[in-house]
Amino acid sequence: MRRHEPQRPDGTARPITSDMPHFKLEVEIALNYRFEAREEIEFRYTSPTPVVVRLRQLDRNDEDHFARTGNAIFTATTVKDIEPEIRAELDSCLEDRYIKISKLKPDTLKTIYEIFCPLRTISRSTIGMLNWTHGLDSPPNPYGRSLTFYSEDGNRWLQFARATTGSFNAEEASRIVYARHVQVDEVIRKVELGFEEPLDRQLFREAWAQIGINPRGALVIGVVAAEVGLKRLIGTLIPAAGVARSRSVSLRKILLDYLPTLPVRAKWGGRQ
Repeated sequence: MRRHEPQRPDGTARPITSDMPHFKLEVEIALNYRFEAREEIEFRYTSPTPVVVRLRQLDRNDEDHFARTGNAIFTATTVKDIEPEIRAELDSCLEDRYIKISKLKPDTLKTIYEIFCPLRTISRSTIGMLNWTHGLDSPPNPYGRSLTFYSEDGNRWLQFARATTGSFNAEEASRIVYARHVQVDEVIRKVELGFEEPLDRQLFREAWAQIGINPRGALVIGVVAAEVGLKRLIGTLIPAAGVARSRSVSLRKILLDYLPTLPVRAKWGGRQ
């Protein structure tokens, strides 16, 4: 695992200390992963900002804060230096372990937003790469309620606010991966390099999300996803192939006439 090393304002690394401000984002999420008791998946990012991401099974202790519309809890934590004046302001706006956002100055709100924005970005990138890497289906928006927290020492957490809710039916998952089999390093590599889930995979998930309420629309989106994905495959195997960039060639013609001629890279049982 990579070490979590926060940075000084000049960009050089500095060790974590107990008196450094901590910021945490917690999100209820829909994941097609199976966790053992007390098991969690951890990702440690160093770029573009040091962030520790953890995934675990949603349990009874979370029921007071989350609506159980998902099946897991996603936590993203970072350590940031902030001005002493801002720390004092956060403390002055504290009521019953809640920081009243309405009492914060506009500049302070902007600072808080700029801290949590990368956490949300890395959170979404992690989930996208996690599912893509393991070939899992998921709803287009797998995110449920989210909570944001602040701590002066990483132990006592004060809550900022609540956000959105969502829904998820885990029984519809076509495939499930055990948490212990997750390719952590591969997900970290893709996120830090700025990879995005391919458009065909996004369309494929959207089609499955529509299949119960709009089957004809789901079919149309699914066909488009297949066409986009197949042309992406052809462009990868044969970069010079014009069919990968052509809009006039039908999916049926590609499947019948072109697909059988493609070179095969994968090996199965020692044979290509």
